[in-house]
Amino acid sequence: KFNIMKNVLASLAFPLLLMLGNTIYAQEFFRLKESIGMPLRSRNYVDAKGTPYYINDWSAGEIKQADGKIYKNMKLKYDQLEDDIIFKDTNGEELGFAMPVVEFKLNYSADGLQKTSLFRNGFAPFKGSSEKNYYEILYDGRIKLAKKNVKRIEQYREYNSAITTK
Repeated sequence: KFNIMKNVLASLAFPLLLMLGNTIYAQEFFRLKESIGMPLRSRNYVDAKGTPYYINDWSAGEIKQADGKIYKNMKLKYDQLEDDIIFKDTNGEELGFAMPVVEFKLNYSADGLQKTSLFRNGFAPFKGSSEKNYYEILYDGRIKLAKKNVKRIEQYREYNSAITTK
């Protein structure tokens, strides 16, 4: 009887372990996929003059996440209204980062010259900002020179006009 019971338990345990292993693998795959990007919140920039982005076109760049992982050769945009970095995945979908980004570089062309801009957060809060706000690093030596780029949507109406302009 003991051998029969042992064989029955062994035959039940093997399929159970296979199912458990597949469940763990599926959860791990989902977690890895999710750590890279997530859908963006709705952003309504319709009828606004100008651009909310630091560079209007997608820029090649790299990011460093809070866990220290670095991703290179990404298509990035820095949304200055939301103070947030977004990227375009291989399918062309615009996504936000699930893991906080602590630093990013944008490589772009301006006036026929190749330029690189470095942005970083984690600085002590200053006049209404928080540690999550990104600053452009102009000099990255022993003493850092950082600049805060800000864009706002302002609405105005010309005198005696019914049209509001953003």
